[in-house]
Amino acid sequence: MNQHLDELIRSEVEHALAHEDDPLPDGVQVTHPNRGTVLSIRLTGDEFHQLSMRALRDGMPVSTAARHLIVTALRQPSLKTVFTAALRETLNPDLLVAA
Repeated sequence: MNQHLDELIRSEVEHALAHEDDPLPDGVQVTHPNRGTVLSIRLTGDEFHQLSMRALRDGMPVSTAARHLIVTALRQPSLKTVFTAALRETLNPDLLVAA
């Protein structure tokens, strides 16, 4: 891993821990609309590092980046679905009825 990035992450974690109990600024309201289920997953250090770097690059918290990746993947049609749709478009309808 990149030593500079490791130090940056370490510094951000230390700062977050030192200020985790600080009050929120006036007018800030924390909400999690439609997000009632919490998922806990285990990642290797390298996987977490990659996720952290992606989140940093995209300017979002790590948990938001993880949720974005999961939701995006879930919205993608499976290869089987894409393949089946392509076959349905190209095969003779009589063949599909017989199958």
